[in-house]
Amino acid sequence: TVDVGLEIRRRLSVDLIGAVLELAPVRYQVAGIEGANTATLWSSSGSSRVLRGHTDEVLGVEFFPLGDRVLTWGADGLAMIWDTAAGELLHELRHKWLVGVARVLPSGEHV
Repeated sequence: TVDVGLEIRRRLSVDLIGAVLELAPVRYQVAGIEGANTATLWSSSGSSRVLRGHTDEVLGVEFFPLGDRVLTWGADGLAMIWDTAAGELLHELRHKWLVGVARVLPSGEHV
């Protein structure tokens, strides 16, 4: 058996101390918070994609069950759904206050 998470960690070569990371359930990707207003997607091939759109600190990331989308949320009151292949913003959900926690339901149909 291959530990996909271990292989991805080996290929990332970034300082992960204190980082918030999420491993994709199906695809070989990791999402994490890197920088104040951005999240980053890393693939097992070593490529990365920065997700820009938040105007304040990104507080969390979570993949959808198929790994084709990722949810980010933050202190700017936004929850954003991104396409993992293209790194494009698909949906923006606004809230009056900061979004401290957000979750994707196991079906992937609701946030």
